[in-house]
Amino acid sequence: MEGATAPRLITPGEIEVVVGLYRDSMARYEEAGAVLEHRLRRELRAAGIKALVLSRAKHPDEVRRTLAEQRSADEPSSPTLTYTRLTTELNRLVPDLARARVIVYHPVDEQAAFELILRRFPLADVPNPIEHKADRARASRALVDLDESFDRPSLRGSIVEVQVASISSHIFNELESDIAYRPDAEDIPREVHEGIDDLLHLSRLTDRAVERLLDARRRRLLDANHPLESPEDLRHALEHSVGHTLTGDFMRLFRLMDSVIEPLTSGALAGLGTTAEMLERGVEVAGELGLHETGGDDDVLCYTLALMPTFGPEFQDLAKSWRGPTNDMKNAILGWKK
Repeated sequence: MEGATAPRLITPGEIEVVVGLYRDSMARYEEAGAVLEHRLRRELRAAGIKALVLSRAKHPDEVRRTLAEQRSADEPSSPTLTYTRLTTELNRLVPDLARARVIVYHPVDEQAAFELILRRFPLADVPNPIEHKADRARASRALVDLDESFDRPSLRGSIVEVQVASISSHIFNELESDIAYRPDAEDIPREVHEGIDDLLHLSRLTDRAVERLLDARRRRLLDANHPLESPEDLRHALEHSVGHTLTGDFMRLFRLMDSVIEPLTSGALAGLGTTAEMLERGVEVAGELGLHETGGDDDVLCYTLALMPTFGPEFQDLAKSWRGPTNDMKNAILGWKK
C-alpha cells in the first residue's frame, strides 16, 4: 500500500489513547481473570493438586510498557502493531491483559497442573498459545479462550493468560517483572543486577529445599500403615506406584475409598492390585461401556471402574448423593451391574 492507506508504525500519542481505552475496559479483564480463577481452583482441587490461584488484570502502566516494547521491535515498513488493530483486537495483540496464576508448592506438581489446564480448557487461537520457560523466569504459560463453555456470554472471546510456577519461581518472576529488570540493560545499577541475581539464587535454593521437604512427606505416604488423609495424598501414592502423573477427580475417588477402606493406606492400595493393573482393567471396562473418557483422559474413572466388582453397591449409594451435573464417573458407577 502507498500513501495514507499504508500501515504505519503506531505513535507514542496513539499508544496513550489505547492505554486510555484499556483503562476504561479494565473491569472486563478483571472479571475474565476472576471467572477463570474460580474454574481453575475447582479443577485443581478435584485433581488433588495443592495450589494457590490468583488473578488480576494487567496494569495500564504495564500495557503502556508492553506496547512501547512491541513498537520498538516492530518493522516500520510493515508494522504489525497499528492503531486500527490495537483499537479493534487489543486482546489478541496483548493476550495477557487478563492473568491467572497457578502457584504450586511442589515443583513436580507444575507438570500435573499444566497438563490439567491443557486438558480442561480451550486454547486461544493466537500465535504461540503455549510457552515453557526454563531459564531465569521458570514457568509454563497457556493462553485460554473463554468460549461458550463458560457461563458469562459477555466475556466470550476474552483471552486469559494462565501461568503455572512453583511458589519460589513465582516470587522471582513477579519481582523481576515489577522492577522492569532486563539482564542486558546498560542503565540498570550494579546493585540491582546483584540483588536480582541473589534473588534468583535464593529461588533455586528454595525450590530444592521445598522438594526435599515434600519428598520426605511423600516417602511417609509409602509406609504401608500410614493413613492417606487427603485427595493429594491418594494422588501422590498412586502416581508413585505407576511412575507418572495421573488424571481425574481425585477428590471424589478419595471420598469413595475413604468410606469403604479403613484405614486407607498405601498398603491397602497394594492389596487391591498394582495401579498399572487396575488402570488397565478399568480401560477395558470403560471401552465396553462406550465411555468417551478413557485411560489417557481420565485415570480416576478407569481406576474406579476396576474397583466396582469389590465396592460396587457401596459406591452406588455414595454416588447417588453427589450434587451437580452428572458426568462419566457418576454415570459409570450408577449404571454398573454386578
